[in-house]
Amino acid sequence: MNDREAGGQPASHPFRWVLFGAMCVVYFAFGVIMLAIPPMVSEVRADMDVSRGMLGFALGAWALLYIVTSPPAGQIIDRIGLRRALAVGGVLIALSALMQAAAQGIAMLWCAIAVIGIGGPLISLSAPKLVAVWFANPRERAHAIGIYTSAPPLGGVFALLLTNSVLLPLLGDWRGVLVFEAGLCLAATIAWVAVSSRAPNEPVDTGAAAATRPPGLRAARTLLDSPGVRLAMVLGIGTFFITQGVSAWLPNMLEEDSGLSTGAASNWAAASLAVGIVARLVLPGLAASGRRSTVLYALMLALALSMLVMAVGPAATDLAASLVLGLRSALTSLVILVLMEAEQVTTANVALAYGIWFSAVQIGGALGPQVVGMFGDSSLGFPAALVTMALLVIVMIAVLFVDDRRRVAAQPVAVPSMDT
Repeated sequence: MNDREAGGQPASHPFRWVLFGAMCVVYFAFGVIMLAIPPMVSEVRADMDVSRGMLGFALGAWALLYIVTSPPAGQIIDRIGLRRALAVGGVLIALSALMQAAAQGIAMLWCAIAVIGIGGPLISLSAPKLVAVWFANPRERAHAIGIYTSAPPLGGVFALLLTNSVLLPLLGDWRGVLVFEAGLCLAATIAWVAVSSRAPNEPVDTGAAAATRPPGLRAARTLLDSPGVRLAMVLGIGTFFITQGVSAWLPNMLEEDSGLSTGAASNWAAASLAVGIVARLVLPGLAASGRRSTVLYALMLALALSMLVMAVGPAATDLAASLVLGLRSALTSLVILVLMEAEQVTTANVALAYGIWFSAVQIGGALGPQVVGMFGDSSLGFPAALVTMALLVIVMIAVLFVDDRRRVAAQPVAVPSMDT
């Protein structure tokens, strides 16, 4: 993203951090509902009498909708503003949780989870738009990315840690848990509305960037012509396949392959997410210092090795490997950084860029839970799913390597001057 295009933005306004914090609270509640069902898989499957593959299909419904809804969501955010977009998104996420609680079959559950794919993009795309508009300093922006992308997994930690130990015993069944979490999301949305109503006016692009902004399909084609945008899309598809597939089934993997109880497996899955939260806060800042590819290579190699160890290693190594798998959360932050630094991406078109990117990457997000669930149903089991995901990571490493070679070749060669 070109820093000069952020020059007129209120990058030093102190209220930006309050506004940012309120947005993170909504994103936190979003993360709670996203991981509401995984720690209750056994209860949901028993209640609805469905296979892992069918439940995985329902769990991926929101990602399938993202493919269609993300591009127009970016334009809607630009049209109605961040305040209204985030509020509408939060209400729709709460509505999805209530619909999930009322679902009486897998088809109704699929439709209920699909509502996340309508409201979710309004949150997912508003967050980077807020960062791009209100945080101009590159290092500050990188840290803001690490913080806001930590909010959903932190919500997931909340869901994983408290569902089986507190919420299920207190509320009686999985439906009651979802109703409670819907109320939590609604409260977060009300807090956002209250805080954003006191914020300074949202900055408006009035300079050259706004005047020369290409409309509609032309703007999308301009973004897709950027090698950096295409790289972020390819890496994002693989990243979301892995993150959504692992997040949906990690508690069940640990319960089945390591012999843990449901509560203990959820606690270890929460610990894995906690590792990811720390990595999200640290790694984007390191990657912003010109070491983006180095950090990405190291992170992807660690993920591939942890998957292979968990798949074929002794059961005693499963818990340690699951903690390393928490680094998958940081991979999302780094790929977002790749997109934000891509050619053609500016503050004027960042919402559209993220809409196009989310539309592509949710292909992986939709397939991940279903494919991993189908492996779990088969005779090959979850180890085969982990090996498959490790091979996908290796492909992603190869793609990044090829792009690095392209960028090096594209750099102009300095010609030494000769003194006369």
